[in-house]
Amino acid sequence: MLEMQNFTVQLCLQERGFVSFIDERKTMRYATKRKVKEEDSSKQKKVKFKEINFVTPTRIQQAAIPVLLRGRDALVNAPTGSGKTLAYLAAIVNDLQAQEPRVSRAEGTHALIVVPTRELCLQIADVLTLILRRYIWLVGGAIYGGENRAKEKARLRKGVTVLVATPGRLLDHLQNTQSFRTEELRWLVLDEADRLLDLGFEQKIGKAPCDGAGDILAITDKRTAEAGNRRRQTVLLSATLHSKLDSLASLSLQNPAAIGFQVQAVEGHLHITSAEGQDDGGNAAASSAHTADREQFHIPTLLKQRVVEVPSKMRLVVLAALLRQICAAQRAAKVVLFMSSCDAVEFVHQMFSEVFELVDGEPLLPTTIFKLHGNLAQGVRTHTFLEFSRCKSGVLICTDVAARGLDFPEVTSIIQYDPPGEASEYVHRVGRTARMGKVGEAFLFLLPCERGYLAKLEATGVRLQPINLLAALDLLPGAQGQQGRPGRTLDTHTGAHALQARLGEAVSADPGLRSLAADAFRSSVRAYAAHPAALKDVFHVKRLHLGHVAHSFALREAPSMLGKSSNKAELKRKKAEERGGKKVLPGKLRKRK
Repeated sequence: MLEMQNFTVQLCLQERGFVSFIDERKTMRYATKRKVKEEDSSKQKKVKFKEINFVTPTRIQQAAIPVLLRGRDALVNAPTGSGKTLAYLAAIVNDLQAQEPRVSRAEGTHALIVVPTRELCLQIADVLTLILRRYIWLVGGAIYGGENRAKEKARLRKGVTVLVATPGRLLDHLQNTQSFRTEELRWLVLDEADRLLDLGFEQKIGKAPCDGAGDILAITDKRTAEAGNRRRQTVLLSATLHSKLDSLASLSLQNPAAIGFQVQAVEGHLHITSAEGQDDGGNAAASSAHTADREQFHIPTLLKQRVVEVPSKMRLVVLAALLRQICAAQRAAKVVLFMSSCDAVEFVHQMFSEVFELVDGEPLLPTTIFKLHGNLAQGVRTHTFLEFSRCKSGVLICTDVAARGLDFPEVTSIIQYDPPGEASEYVHRVGRTARMGKVGEAFLFLLPCERGYLAKLEATGVRLQPINLLAALDLLPGAQGQQGRPGRTLDTHTGAHALQARLGEAVSADPGLRSLAADAFRSSVRAYAAHPAALKDVFHVKRLHLGHVAHSFALREAPSMLGKSSNKAELKRKKAEERGGKKVLPGKLRKRK
């Protein structure tokens, strides 16, 4: 017979930007085969995070932690930057460290945390490592695509108590690694659930009950049931009200407590709406409130939002000028620059980190320029993520791989060079800065024909102010003497046009760079054409002047849209080499051989 145990919790939390001090004493009742420590609370080990920088709990943490400590499933509206990671990690570690006899790694995994991206997986594993320092018998770890599967299998064989994983690699090990034990699973966390759904992971996480034999929920539930253990406690966190969230919540949750959402059970199915009047979770970049079937996003007052309206042919030069202005204005500027394609990231990174200095004899920026996108080898992505996280100042050029969940410390500026699409994606991107009550700034590049996007943002509560481009352009090499001239415009700025000409000459003279620019052009136009139907009235590829778009990649004329990306093929070849440990020849050489 299972025993019901009472249990007092006292937590002290803290760490890099997630939270700080929590002193909650709650009674938690749940069924378990284990006994829970019944020592006086003053003698119990506490989760002490003051040593690693936590100060005050966010509103999400204040609302979620007591619910989780009472053993209930939870559906949490957790905007970016709200401190949600620590909310569930604190509850998990508090539960596991209190078990008697002590949890053993030989028992396998007691807590699973499923996240959409490798970088987020690493970030959460890093925070988990800090929390587990005092509990040496609890073992944390991470598994994700791109890493050596055999090494992961060896770690799982030894036992990982709290495991952070991406869905594909987790399902792979559940199906094929016999030594991966989840019979004692007590916790399942689905973090960034809306992003998991966006990326098409719903089939791997949980299918309809009639055909769910091979998904994560079905496999783990079957194992715990066969072992006679209690059902897992599940936490589902989502920043937005995704159209498929109802289905995922219905499959994974039982009688959940709703935080930031309103939930109604209708014939066994959960119907979710946003809670009226919700605040921003503490220091979140956005939270959603459902008003007339339209999401409203609330941006922190300390985030300054600017729109950069510029003709297509001048975009690259204006971007260079804006970056230079940001770095000149701030001693420790840390910038995240979003682009729509991997090829565009590669092109701009090479132009700004190498070509600019060759053209003008001095570097564009007095700081390191990083790049991050999905076509890079996993080792490179991991190294870049860690280096940018640690650096005092720098510029990260990236795709949306860095738009959700990732917590880069001390980011001061966000630049969206390519428009994001839905208003929710705009909010997630700008959520990389102005976190936890700090000041930040965000810039959105738009073409003159895309002004309608501002009205769509305003309809969701997001308002941007125009920026004075001339002040930024005056910082470019060769622009001296331009300041204060009457009648100056972007079209007549000699410094901007001179730089555009020099960059164009550099690209024309280098076949490799010209090929990279052409790949970036094609990828960017294809990404533009992929905007959702609801935004086609603003972002329609037929409205683009392809010749001017080519100028934004320092090309003198628009290349053909036919052909595959040679840069992408080369990056895939390097990734294959990293995984296999041996050199892979390009396709043409393999055929000749």
